[in-house]
Order: sequence, then structure tokens, then C-alpha cells
Amino acid sequence: MVGNDDAVAVTLQFRGVGPQYQNYFSQPEFVGALGTALGACQVDEAVVLITYDSENWIGTITLESSPDRLVCPGGFSDAGVDLTAMSPIGVALASYRDQVSSTYDIRIASFRVGVSLLRNTHLCTFWIGGQYPPDGSAWSPCVSFAGNEHCAAGEKTTGTQILAFDSDEDRRYVEACFGR
Repeated sequence: MVGNDDAVAVTLQFRGVGPQYQNYFSQPEFVGALGTALGACQVDEAVVLITYDSENWIGTITLESSPDRLVCPGGFSDAGVDLTAMSPIGVALASYRDQVSSTYDIRIASFRVGVSLLRNTHLCTFWIGGQYPPDGSAWSPCVSFAGNEHCAAGEKTTGTQILAFDSDEDRRYVEACFGR
């Protein structure tokens, strides 16, 4: 666990990531900057899971949280689920990824970045979207839950702030992840 007076403590967890890369991601200046940036939206400790699937060559960086621990959770309107308030989290995680990538290995820039929210039995992962590599200011219209990606209106390449699902069932599931 790494932290300072102006930040939330950050605990890194790894799955499928070798020791050398764990060291890259664990540099105190990177983790400290991440904790400071996440402090604006996360209450107490921030758990960040970094995974690498060597079979499919896919890396991810996700903040693992519950909606109760977010100071800036998504909002709701007739238009859909509004993720605008969560943008500081996306920007913080993308900046962390970019710091590690530019310092150690450019391939890390391809890691997918997101926020996984668990509320009761509902687990949703919201991915950042936009031009490669996404800067975290917009969200993918596709959310991972119930073992699949469920997509709202919009393009992954431009990202969105509002998840406008055609399916009421998908919208209700995502709202449940926020405790609504």
C-alpha cells in the first residue's frame, strides 16, 4: 500500500503480470500521483487491479470499488446513465497507464483502463473510450457485466458521457451497479 497526506492510499493487485512489470507499475512516484488524482473521487483506499492475459495479449488496469466509496459516481436522467462525474477517475487511470508506458514499455499504452463497480450481486466494468490511447475524459458506450459487453448508443472511438441503452434491462442492471 502506498499513500501520502494529499491522496488516497493505493493498493495494487496483479494477475498475470510478471515481477519486472509489477515493479514498473509499482514505482512510488507513479502510484503516489495516481493516489493524489484518485483522491478527488475515491473515499479511503483505492484498489487497482492490473492484469495481463498472455494468451490473448490483453492488459487491463481497473479501479475496483463500490459506488459507496465514490465521491463522484454516475448520475441518472431520462437520457441515460451519466458518467461525466466519473471522468476524473478515467483521467487518473489513463495518466497512470501513460506514465508507466512512456517510462518503461510503450506496449502498456494498449492496456484497457476502466472502473469496476460491485454492488450486491451486480458487477459492472466501465471502460474509458476515445481515440487511442484514450485519455480517460470519455467512456466507452460498452459496459462489461453478466459475462458480456452490453453497448449503449455511441462509438468506442469517440467515447461518450451518457450511456443511452436501447434495452431497459441493460439500463436497470447498470443502475443497480450504482445502487439505484
